[in-house]
Parts: sequence; C-alpha cells; structure tokens
Amino acid sequence: MAFVLAETLEQAQAAAALVRIDYDARPPEVDFREALSKATDPHGEEDVHIGDVEAALASAPVTLDDTWFTPIQNHCQMEPCATTAWWEGGTCVVHTSVQMVKPAQHGLAETLKIGRDDVRLLTRYIGGGFGGRARPTTS
Repeated sequence: MAFVLAETLEQAQAAAALVRIDYDARPPEVDFREALSKATDPHGEEDVHIGDVEAALASAPVTLDDTWFTPIQNHCQMEPCATTAWWEGGTCVVHTSVQMVKPAQHGLAETLKIGRDDVRLLTRYIGGGFGGRARPTTS
C-alpha cells in the first residue's frame, strides 16, 4: 500500500506517520459458487477453443457429463510479506521475501532509478511463493 525510503530511522518514522490509507469497506464475498456469476477471465487467460467440441462429443463412443466440487483452497505463506531496506553508501540493501531475486532486484533498481549493481537484495528463502511473492508488488 505504501513505500517509504529514508536515510535515517527518524525520517522513516516521520514519513510513515504521514501515510494515510482510505478504502471502501464492503462485506466480503466468501461463497465461491454464489459469486461465480461475477467471474471474469484475467487478461490473456481467456478460454481457447480448438476444433469442434460438439461434433467430437457427438461422435465419441463414451462421454461423461457431471460436475465435481472440491473444497476451496487458499494459500497462506508462513512468513510475513515485509521488507526492510537501508543505504550502505550508494548501495540500497534490501532484506525481503521474494520468489525470484534478480527480477526483484532489477525492478527495485528501476523504481529507484539507480543501477542494478547498486541494489543488494537479500532473501532467506526463495522458491514457491504461492502467488504472494512473485514480484515486489505482490510481496
């Protein structure tokens, strides 16, 4: 929701105290089947149709037409999605949790408009982020 970059702890605390976040409170939609009519395909993820499905089904020797449901599954990372950063000379040192280190380093360098070699990214664990650590904007 916010990003504060400061040279001292006091500056960071003062800047963080100025952050105000407004949002509209709405009741949560937690019933998947009830909200299904509102579902849309993400951009680039539309269904692809190849061939004549109806004709293939009509000529198939056996077809199954049924609906199966499984319980809703939701991931939950066991680490906090948090970042701490500080300057060491001209290098921005960042301790964070990300899935892929180099893309995060490059993205942060681009955001701060500094060279990639001027960003030192430290992360204790890398790998599966279950959608929550793919890039800094989702961490």
